[in-house]
Amino acid sequence: MEINKLRELMEKYASDSLSEPERLLLQQYTNDPEQRADVEAVLEESYLSGEYTTAEPPERAARLHQMLQARMHPATETPVRRIRTKRIYWAAASVLLLMAAGIYYWSARTTENLTPSIATKGTDIQPGKNGAILTLADGSEIVLDSLKNGLVAQQTGTQVMLSNGQLQYNASGQPNGEMQYNTISTPKGRQFRVTLPDGTIVWLNAASSIRYPTFFAGKDRRVQVNGEVYFEVAQNAQQPFRVSVNNKEEIDVLGTHFNVNAYENEQHIETTLLQGSIRVSTVAAYSSKGVTLKPGQQSQITPGGGQPDILVSDAVDTDKVMAWKNGAFNFDNLSLDEAMRVLERWYDIEVVYENGIPDIQFGGEIDRNVSLSELLKILGKTKLKFRIEENRKLVIIK
Repeated sequence: MEINKLRELMEKYASDSLSEPERLLLQQYTNDPEQRADVEAVLEESYLSGEYTTAEPPERAARLHQMLQARMHPATETPVRRIRTKRIYWAAASVLLLMAAGIYYWSARTTENLTPSIATKGTDIQPGKNGAILTLADGSEIVLDSLKNGLVAQQTGTQVMLSNGQLQYNASGQPNGEMQYNTISTPKGRQFRVTLPDGTIVWLNAASSIRYPTFFAGKDRRVQVNGEVYFEVAQNAQQPFRVSVNNKEEIDVLGTHFNVNAYENEQHIETTLLQGSIRVSTVAAYSSKGVTLKPGQQSQITPGGGQPDILVSDAVDTDKVMAWKNGAFNFDNLSLDEAMRVLERWYDIEVVYENGIPDIQFGGEIDRNVSLSELLKILGKTKLKFRIEENRKLVIIK
């Protein structure tokens, strides 16, 4: 295949306009080891055609090729759905490169002419990583970031074990004595996964927490969460699962998958159902008023004075909701201020606006495992002007 034909197919892939025969042809071409050099050459060419002219490691093209392959052959269990926008400000080839790198596209709409971005030389901040703090029933704290696999603690007949960066509770005997509670909290720049005593699996985003008993007894299973938490609840119809969110929302569950976003500095508490069925109610009206969600729906509660209403949205983009768990940022239709709050939590930075908040709206998905400087290169496409200062401070100039 001529390299020009390869460019054409990649541009169509980026704009989501490939016909089925063309998709199969591109798939066949990218699968051919003998054509790898051409694929890498087009990716590298696209990469350097934009503003990405700073030094990059020589293996960049190979990594892009691998990620393109992953996008061309997504796992059947977790299909990747490309995101489209009505306004894309780059050449399609550059977009494709970003898609291949796990960065689908980055677009911006602004009401003013902004100047090119700048950043302090030599300053970089690495992305968040796996880690958390475990607070035991007696108030003692264990930092889990650097612990090796094995026994972490013994709590009322339950062994607390760390295995490959994940915490799990294993019954080591018959629970006895008074029920005790543990808390897992993730600081900014950390995320974590824990398997609760009943087998429920919980993922915590940065700056989040969950409080739970070391064993579940009684008529229900109750936990308390703050921040952003994703649940895959173990089914037990005889012992419903109940989640208290910021002491403002209650969620009743039998067995299901759902995400709760309840950061204190966000406007809404958003609960998104992916599988099963849940009932959401406000604390003020618990058990007397609530809504039952179906898969793909999202409830929104705006905390404040009086009794807040529960709004339900249909056909929610669950890929966007779950991007954090799947290793990505999704900024589709987010304002600059909203996007910066996400970055503050993941990179453990402080964002300061020197001249007010620019009127910019982003769109797209970006690999969550890039350093802040890499991400800011992409942000530079919006002509946003900024600088990085000491003490993990990002200053937005305009």
